[in-house]
Amino acid sequence: PGRDGCRTPMAWDATLHGGFSTAAPWLPLHADHLTRNVAAQRSDPSSIWSAWRDMLALRRRLRVLRDGRLRLSPAPDGPVLGFSRVSEDDTAVVVVNMSRKPVAWHSPAGEALSAVHLGIGSVELQGKQVVLGPLSGAVLAAPGG
Repeated sequence: PGRDGCRTPMAWDATLHGGFSTAAPWLPLHADHLTRNVAAQRSDPSSIWSAWRDMLALRRRLRVLRDGRLRLSPAPDGPVLGFSRVSEDDTAVVVVNMSRKPVAWHSPAGEALSAVHLGIGSVELQGKQVVLGPLSGAVLAAPGG
């Protein structure tokens, strides 16, 4: 029993061998490679590819996400993971709902949340709280540091 059972060639597109090679790869492609491949994800604004692309672009745009101090939120009773990146003049709050049910999250620091920089899934800002849909997340702006 090796590790090959959990590995598969990268499926770049829906062509023969997933665009991975012109020859048959020695490991089989995953059964859903015709629909779940890089080319399909690039054209889907709700895909993992698009989410990563948007997160990386936001990190390049917001200095606080690169250089700010990490401030962990207190461990919640619910399914939300939260943390902040804080600098002298900026704060970015990151929250992720890890459950399959909607959750209302309140900033434990009482920060006024002023904007949604990036939302993945269903995200609704309501003053000092954000309502996250199932398996959703957001990077939020909070004034000051």
